[in-house]
Amino acid sequence: MRNKFFYKITILFILIFHFVSVSGQEKNEEEENLMKMDVGADLVSRYIWRGQNSGGAAPSIQPSVTFSIGDFSINAWGANSIGNNQMIQEVDLTLSYSTKYFSVSFVDYFLPNDTVSNNKFFEFDKDATTHVFETQIKITPFEKIPAYLSFSMNIFGADTKKDGEIVYSKYLELGYSKDCGKFAFDVFAGAALDEPDEGKGYYANEKIGIINLGITATKNVEITEKFSLPIKTSVVVNPESENIYVFLGISF
Repeated sequence: MRNKFFYKITILFILIFHFVSVSGQEKNEEEENLMKMDVGADLVSRYIWRGQNSGGAAPSIQPSVTFSIGDFSINAWGANSIGNNQMIQEVDLTLSYSTKYFSVSFVDYFLPNDTVSNNKFFEFDKDATTHVFETQIKITPFEKIPAYLSFSMNIFGADTKKDGEIVYSKYLELGYSKDCGKFAFDVFAGAALDEPDEGKGYYANEKIGIINLGITATKNVEITEKFSLPIKTSVVVNPESENIYVFLGISF
C-alpha cells in the first residue's frame, strides 16, 4: 500500500508540474514565465503553532525555500529546536495556487525523529505514517481591507481515532493587519471545529472553541544603511487550554 500511495503522489506532482509549465508558457508577459526562488529563515524563542507549543522548551530555527512560477508555488519549510537535548524537528512541504483574493494549498506535515536512523518519510500506510496531509483555503475578499479568512482540514495521516479512521480535523482562522508608524500589527483568532469523541483532539482541545488568539508586532531594526532585520514579538492565548505564550522572532 505504501508504494502504491507513493506512486500516486509522484504522478500527481508530475502532472501538476506539467500543468504549471504549460500555464507559464501561456502568460503574455515574459517575466511571469520565469521561475523565481526565495530563501529565508526565522529564529524564534518558542515554536508556537495554532495555539500549541510545538517546539518544547527551546528556541527553533526555521529555514524555508520557495519556488514559484506564475500563480503556483512550492515551499519547503523546516523547524529545528536548538540548545536542548530533546531534538524536535518538522518538515513541511506545501503546494499552493494563489490569486489576488484567493489561495488554495496542499500541505504535507512530517515530524522526523533525530534519534531514529530511518524516519520512514515514504511510509504512507494510514496506521503507521507520521505524515499529516492538510488542505487549506484562504480568502482575502477586500481590496482595501487587509483581512483574511482561512479554513484548514486534515485529509490523511496521523490524525485518527482508535479504530484507525481519519478524523478530518478542521481549523478556522480570521486575521487582520495594520501598519502604525514603524510597527506592523497582525491580529488573529483561530478555532478548532471538532468535538473529540474521547480524550483530546488534534489541536489538544477537549471541545470546539478558540485555541489561537493573539497579536504580533513587527518592526524593522536597521543594522546598516542598506540592511535591516524584521523583529517581531507575539502574544498568543489559547482560551480552550488556558495557556498563554509570549515569544520573539527574527527573520533573515
